[in-house]
Amino acid sequence: MTDTPLEALIARLVAGEGSRELDVRITSQLRPETPVMTDGGGYGPNAHAIGYTALSEMIEPWTSGAPVDARAQNHHWDSLGVTVDAPHYTTSIDAKLPGENIVEMARIGQFYRVKHVDEHGQQFIGDHAVEAIARRIAALRARA
Repeated sequence: MTDTPLEALIARLVAGEGSRELDVRITSQLRPETPVMTDGGGYGPNAHAIGYTALSEMIEPWTSGAPVDARAQNHHWDSLGVTVDAPHYTTSIDAKLPGENIVEMARIGQFYRVKHVDEHGQQFIGDHAVEAIARRIAALRARA
């Protein structure tokens, strides 16, 4: 069974540390049509031309699981010539996701355990060494 892009993102959060790359990926999941400005040095449909495109189109090769050509593999996400306003979801506890409802947080050893409750009362748990990431994991699980 293949993971959805959201499930793959949650798995990356569980396994990783906070980064701007993951912040951009979260933003892409929440707002796939977010317009971003390309400066012509990037990879994607508007490469080599100044203009605007959707965030999901710029990072699609990294989120879809589709094969990425060698040129794209040599570019880090922030060298794509992209300007995007992505909140610091993975490093700031204040950068809440829309609808994020953390009702409980506990420190258990080296990990934070947080509980998100959705609008239907269903509970979702997030565990991580970084509190901000634990919060985002729980909130994203409610969307998966």
